[in-house]
Amino acid sequence: MAIFDVMRGLVLFLISFLFLVLEKSHAQEGLPFLTELAIDSRFSNARIGSIVQDGEETMFFSTSRGVMKFDGSTWELIATPSPVSEVYYHEVSNRIFVGLKH
Repeated sequence: MAIFDVMRGLVLFLISFLFLVLEKSHAQEGLPFLTELAIDSRFSNARIGSIVQDGEETMFFSTSRGVMKFDGSTWELIATPSPVSEVYYHEVSNRIFVGLKH
């Protein structure tokens, strides 16, 4: 009976060890990529329709006021003649296409 107690203890130890190792492997370490985002006053009343990211990691937001461009530190409003319904990024041509409402 003593050998079974040793084996049971060993199995419980291995299961506990594997659980701790697997649990730790899924943890994220380090600082989050985006910690604080200051919203520009031009952006505050705009409704966002869609969001895309181009090949240079710039974000584009379709809004009722035009296209908002965010490069990671600064905002730029790209004015359009009417509200933007959608923005689309075409990888092959590396272009942003903008759909407008009437």
